[in-house]
Amino acid sequence: MAQAVEEEEWDRLEDLDLKARILIDRAFSAEPVPLRDDSGLTLREALEALSRFYQETLPELADRRSNAGRQLRELRAGRRGTDAYKSTRQHSMRSGPLKPGE
Repeated sequence: MAQAVEEEEWDRLEDLDLKARILIDRAFSAEPVPLRDDSGLTLREALEALSRFYQETLPELADRRSNAGRQLRELRAGRRGTDAYKSTRQHSMRSGPLKPGE
């Protein structure tokens, strides 16, 4: 998952996150799937590592999402400004140049 974040492979990260959630559900279901040992130590270590990953990564991903949203809003605002300019320019070209005093 960390590699997917580092390489900004968002579709892969989403898939891996879904798989992690499924494994967690299976680990705590009525008939849990053991992870190589009966003591639960392996499961505990895997869950702790996953928890650390989420604690460290989620704030960064939230910032990236916020920045991407801001950039999209800025692009849309720029596009609206460009479209308004084009519309005004086309309208003024159809009516001809302005004469002094108009």
